[in-house]
Amino acid sequence: MPESNGVYFVIEEGGQVVYIGQSVNIRQRWRNHHVQPDLCDLADLEAARRIRVAWFLTPNADETGEIETLLIRRFRPRLNSSLNVGVQAAPAEQEGALLSVEQAGKRLGVCRTRVLQLIWDGLLPAEKVGRSFVLWESDVKARRMKPKLGRPPKTMKKGNGK
Repeated sequence: MPESNGVYFVIEEGGQVVYIGQSVNIRQRWRNHHVQPDLCDLADLEAARRIRVAWFLTPNADETGEIETLLIRRFRPRLNSSLNVGVQAAPAEQEGALLSVEQAGKRLGVCRTRVLQLIWDGLLPAEKVGRSFVLWESDVKARRMKPKLGRPPKTMKKGNGK
């Protein structure tokens, strides 16, 4: 678990996101977490092993709260009751991971600027969070599967050197 700024997810065995939180030090926050007794009886080692913790490191500490709120509204975890009263939780696998612009660029094999251009052109869906964007992994995968636009590369003819 990182000692970095970010948003973390508590996921039950069936893939259900049951809690989303934020911290400037995810590892320390998890050690002192207030919802652990709500997740399982910590004396029950088998139950504790069925819980996973995932995280998304945020590029800017000022935007972490906005990202957390966006994710709580998206996944509607049952232990984050203040933002999702009366709503059923959504499975974690529905959209996949949340990616930064830099992470999306690495997966697409392009630079950060090209990812931003795809977002601004409406070719790659993204959520604006503060001054940054976050992208769903499934949208990045869908974009990667589309054929590239533009002229096909020239092929060289044998024998004439052109």
